[in-house]
Amino acid sequence: MFFLPKLEQIQRTIKTETAFSGLDNRPGASDDSLSDCCGISASGFPVLTACNPRVKQTGTPGDGCDLLSPDGHEMLEIPGGGQPVVRRFFAADGSPAQAGITLENGESILAAACFLGDLVILAQKSGSIRLVRFNSAGAQTQSVDMTALLGSPPFGSIGMLTYRNRLMIYQNDALHIGYYGSLEDWEKYTEDSDALKPLAAQKLLMPGRSFTCGILYKSRPVFFQKDAMYLLYQEKKPFELVKAADIGCINPRTAAVCNGVLYFLSEGGVMAYAGSGIPVLVSQKLPLLSDRLAQSGACGFDNTYYIGEFSYDSTSGEWTKLWEPLENGAVAAACSYGGKIYFLDKADNSAAIYRYDPVRFDHAAAPVSWHFTTQELYETEPGKKKLSAIAFRVQPEQNVSLSVSVSADSGEWQTLFEGTITHADARELRVRIPPCEHYRLRFEGTGKLTIPYIRRIYRIIPDGKIHPFL
Repeated sequence: MFFLPKLEQIQRTIKTETAFSGLDNRPGASDDSLSDCCGISASGFPVLTACNPRVKQTGTPGDGCDLLSPDGHEMLEIPGGGQPVVRRFFAADGSPAQAGITLENGESILAAACFLGDLVILAQKSGSIRLVRFNSAGAQTQSVDMTALLGSPPFGSIGMLTYRNRLMIYQNDALHIGYYGSLEDWEKYTEDSDALKPLAAQKLLMPGRSFTCGILYKSRPVFFQKDAMYLLYQEKKPFELVKAADIGCINPRTAAVCNGVLYFLSEGGVMAYAGSGIPVLVSQKLPLLSDRLAQSGACGFDNTYYIGEFSYDSTSGEWTKLWEPLENGAVAAACSYGGKIYFLDKADNSAAIYRYDPVRFDHAAAPVSWHFTTQELYETEPGKKKLSAIAFRVQPEQNVSLSVSVSADSGEWQTLFEGTITHADARELRVRIPPCEHYRLRFEGTGKLTIPYIRRIYRIIPDGKIHPFL
């Protein structure tokens, strides 16, 4: 009697990921998250979508260049390099416009705010400091010497904002609250305790505890120290600072409102404050973010909070990295203006301003380079080798160059696919994974595209047996 060989069937398992999440650098992160990425849109989740291009602005900013958005109403492009003319962008009639303002030669800008429809700049030159007021046409209408009040350089932490037609200046441990509708008489604080006097000004001191930031949020001034947050109450004297939390802001350029929530960088990471309770941490997935972004700027646009090279979608709670960090530099400033985001990159002795449109894709712009890397993927229990494949769909919005690689069992990266996919050629691709216990995938390319799903297909290899097919 003869017995035919027994054929052992290898069961196939399929896992399809259609709901991706963003960056997660914590141990034990979920399979649907990314261990690394660049050029991936935070607002695109749950699918993976490449960002729109960043367009470099013409011109080369000089030393001391900056971008400012006073109270969020307009944008100032400060050329630096000792140039006295500042480009001013504003939208008085609802459409973007451009004008210029001129400072004195050698004068630098410390802070800016909008005041009664005008622009007020705190400028310093040598050992003096002044408030300069400009109307919408760019003409200087007022200059107030502030040297006696604020002293001489270095000024330490300093900034200003407008609240209920009052200009407020914070400097080190002092908060100066100006008179109603006036930029004059800063040292003539009213001693009369009559709370009904609408012109009463006030100086609030926090001895030994410097202010780091001030911002208007939900019609109330919010002030920060490195480890505390305060709310300002009352609309006339006596004003009162009330501590809201033992959580502070370490970088004033990171405070921004997005989707009705105030975000800022604390020593523990990026915090969100919704107007009640205490701020909550939203950057748990990205440890050590505070050290990385200590010199970066931020702004809010629509549902996204942009900080440095990162973006956070306030609806999904996901993080991505828009572009690679600068070597020996940072995204020093970010401003939302006219439906676009403007970034100032500074590195060593160089600087550049970029414009980014998160909504409208410009087909004529240079294609964006992007990449993302999955977490370590374990399809089964340790010690079991498997034959695997992945299938994924590519939906390009322009011609796309694409490369897919794998690191099997923590080994070297191996290229699985490399090629070009044309704009009209949306399709599913399938590649094999070498036999392994676990692996990571890396997708990288140039050009705008969406990857709506990645399908993982595998069969367990029985002990001691080799099956050359999938």
